[in-house]
Amino acid sequence: MSAKDRLLKNVLIFSIGNFGSRFLVFLLVPLFSFYLSTSEMGFYDMVVVTIGLIIPVASLQLAESIYRWLLDVEVTELKRVISTSFLSLFCAILAILVVYLIGTHFYSLEYRGIIGVYFIVMCLYPFCLAVARGMKKNKLYALSGLVNSAVLVIVNWVLLAVFSFGVVSLFIANILANIVSILLIIYGTRMWKYISALDFSKPLLSEFISYSLPLIPNAISWWFINSANRYIILLFLGQGSNGIYALSSRLAMALYAVNSIFNLAWQESAITEFNKEHRDKLYSETFNRYFILEMTLIILLIPLSKIYVVNFVAEAYLDSWKYIPILFIGVAFATFSTFFATGYMSAKKTIGAFSTTIIGAIVSIIIAWLLVPKIGLQGASIGLAIGFFVTWLLRVWQTRKFFKVTFDKWKMVWIMILIALALYLVFLLDDLYGLITFAIVSTLVFIFMNKSLIKSILLKIRVGVKKVA
Repeated sequence: MSAKDRLLKNVLIFSIGNFGSRFLVFLLVPLFSFYLSTSEMGFYDMVVVTIGLIIPVASLQLAESIYRWLLDVEVTELKRVISTSFLSLFCAILAILVVYLIGTHFYSLEYRGIIGVYFIVMCLYPFCLAVARGMKKNKLYALSGLVNSAVLVIVNWVLLAVFSFGVVSLFIANILANIVSILLIIYGTRMWKYISALDFSKPLLSEFISYSLPLIPNAISWWFINSANRYIILLFLGQGSNGIYALSSRLAMALYAVNSIFNLAWQESAITEFNKEHRDKLYSETFNRYFILEMTLIILLIPLSKIYVVNFVAEAYLDSWKYIPILFIGVAFATFSTFFATGYMSAKKTIGAFSTTIIGAIVSIIIAWLLVPKIGLQGASIGLAIGFFVTWLLRVWQTRKFFKVTFDKWKMVWIMILIALALYLVFLLDDLYGLITFAIVSTLVFIFMNKSLIKSILLKIRVGVKKVA
């Protein structure tokens, strides 16, 4: 199978789990808006954001290490790799929990116990996903995503709409969804067969740490670009405004339905094709196609997001549509940054990922700090977008020593002009018919600009259906 065919196959497999799961979670946004106040949403978001800062340290980013090692390891070495990484992760989580329990003993925290359990499952689930991917059980990975989101939607709906449990419903739903998915992956990979204290290897742990250690500050810096603006919003605008921004962010995450599908498939292809002669050509063709796909999808999502918010979200959150378009652009450049990060992973030189991200984080925080007091929540979204854009530019320059991407500059310029036009129109148009017309035209642009890719995907699906039949 060629590199392009393998990439397309993986994209289709991951799309089953990721697109389906993201779509299901997308349905939760109206539910949250009608059953949670902006302050409750703000509180939940702050807890999630804070845990997102702690997890890279607590998990030692071992999920990244085990995935990278499992791609290369012989079957006979599986037990040593999985045992070493799991036992190390277990000890790290235990240490952080001790600190957490001592800290919350002196400082009162609402929902202390349930937040602690939420933290544990949020460390374990990515690890299990990495094992499934590393063992190339991509169908299991996709299935776990669907199951996770289905449980998340059902439990949230029951606890919020039926029992009116309030914000605690979100924590319970996430815990149950992750536990079910963890058990599914453990069963599907027979993971218990590969975990033994006797197979723990200190030399291998040292290799893991040397690989993943630079990824910890990188993940923290990534957090600063993506999430530190929540604290700036809280400081200048209050928890209610943070709740509105949190809802905008969740809607913007719809773009990850495509991004995460591609990134997962590309990461595997980039590593396996890294030492091949056709590498630069493959990387260039893939990025240029993906840039067009991503940006034309944003042009389509911009009017759709406003239509969705105006018609399906509670009035208290109505302003959230204003911040989504800029957040879409930020998400796009975050994805482009991840594309170039494969160079660090493939060469096992992850220190570069940190240096580029920390600069982007500093830029993002400074811009948010300056703009939020002056223009409100839009300042936070602009800071995020510029921070990820700077990170991408730096990675393009820095990864030239690993691979060289030749950009289709004219197409990129024209696409960015269309993005600017879309931003202008979404703020200009207020009537539903105008927005629907905008969405229809955007759909035609998307199809025209991606017609060859769409044909390839449809052909792949047709071949797959024939094989099943």
